Amino acid sequence: MSRRTHLPHPVPVGEVLQKILKPADLRLTEQRARIRWAWEQSVDEYFKPQTRLVDYQRKILWLEVPSSFWMQELQFLKPQILANLTELLGPGVVNDLRFRMGTEK
Repeated sequence: MSRRTHLPHPVPVGEVLQKILKPADLRLTEQRARIRWAWEQSVDEYFKPQTRLVDYQRKILWLEVPSSFWMQELQFLKPQILANLTELLGPGVVNDLRFRMGTEK
């Protein structure tokens, strides 16, 4: 078994990630972090514990909710949430919200 070589000084995590991740991967990670931040700003505190962001593909944000009740409530708020996300992220970043039922929290 080979021995691990010791570095002369600590290396920042960001520097390591830049060497590991491709530029496109890093941009996607940053975009997902921005979307998560915008979601937290766009939704009332009442709904946050009932939602979980599960995916972002083709400008669609997928969310998991525990029951059909929460799915329906968020469906009614969808136009306002999308408007809030557009205001925070700019046009064309999130074009739709999709909800699916998941496990109870």
